[in-house]
Amino acid sequence: MQSITKRLLALISAVILMTTLLIPAFQASAASVKLNKTKIVLVVGQTYKLKVSGTKKTPQWSSSNKKIVSVTKKGVVKGLKKGTATITAKIGKKTYKCKVTVEAPKLSSTKKTVTAGTSFALKLNGTKRTVKWYTSNKKIATVSSKGVVKTLKAGSVKITAKLAGKSYVCRVTVKAKPAAPVVIEKAKAAAQYNALINNLKKEKNITVYREEKLVMKPQISKAMLELLKAIMGNDVKELTEGINEQSKATRRFTDGKAPAGDQYITLNAYIPPENRAAALQSKYIKSAKTVKNADGGYTMTVALISETSKYDGKKFSATPANNSICDSSLGTADFGMEDMQMDITLALTGTTVQATVGANGKLSKLQINMPLKMSASFGLFDIAFIGTATELLTFTY
Repeated sequence: MQSITKRLLALISAVILMTTLLIPAFQASAASVKLNKTKIVLVVGQTYKLKVSGTKKTPQWSSSNKKIVSVTKKGVVKGLKKGTATITAKIGKKTYKCKVTVEAPKLSSTKKTVTAGTSFALKLNGTKRTVKWYTSNKKIATVSSKGVVKTLKAGSVKITAKLAGKSYVCRVTVKAKPAAPVVIEKAKAAAQYNALINNLKKEKNITVYREEKLVMKPQISKAMLELLKAIMGNDVKELTEGINEQSKATRRFTDGKAPAGDQYITLNAYIPPENRAAALQSKYIKSAKTVKNADGGYTMTVALISETSKYDGKKFSATPANNSICDSSLGTADFGMEDMQMDITLALTGTTVQATVGANGKLSKLQINMPLKMSASFGLFDIAFIGTATELLTFTY
């Protein structure tokens, strides 16, 4: 009896021991089923294959948002557009999930034109991952690991940002560094400018591009404003709102003469009337400089001193007189209002003239930029206007 009992106890112990050993092994086998990734980041168009390990069963794949991420029967995931989605692998009643983030990176610039010796930064926006940068020609431009481009000499180069097997390219055109300007004597600048303009007047078919901006704000006393409202009604708005205009026009000379009405061409020393030669004097020049151009010619820039013209009721008095803003009288009879008192002041500050000359010594472009400040008051009406105007004239032929 004791022998049987001992044998039975031994058998029970063996069963218990085997059960103890087998259950963890089974649990370990079940717990080893898993996805190779639970979180991935893709760019639009990029693919990645998810795998389930620890089982021979075929999982069923699905996407929580098929517009953002797709998945094939074999677990190949593809990013379609920016956003997030969850990919699920189902095996029996068990599910295994992977969160997919899809980025849509964009380069801050895809085309740039810069000067040799300068630097600028590029950035691949829309991602927080590390980007690798490359240059197609290290002799023209280099790029740092952070996307800072440094240009070295003239030429064309491609700067590429690479992320997840995709390339993002910026085409860079590097222009030669312009020659340093050379200061020239005022007398020499005046002589050169006058010679260029006198020759220009002999040319035919000159194109003149004109761009103007005019802003005039009224200053009207309260008493006068009430009177104007009573007289003009709603029409007074046109007066109280002032003037804010800009215009552009392109005209042509014919046989070296400006069409009738183009009075802006007769700017005294800048572009004098037909019967006068250019007479820009050195004492009216603030500064002058020249820069050599790539074609062998040069560009001369002349900055003029400030000018002021005042109207005394009959004509404008100008300082300096020979470089005047206006060279014509403006009598009250021109308005048909002889009894009206007017005070007008015009001031040009920062006027520049720029002449571009080719290798043949011939003027190819003339640009005049005139910022004008003006004020006008009318004693009879107790109204004043204060404003600014800028005029850019470009002559080419």
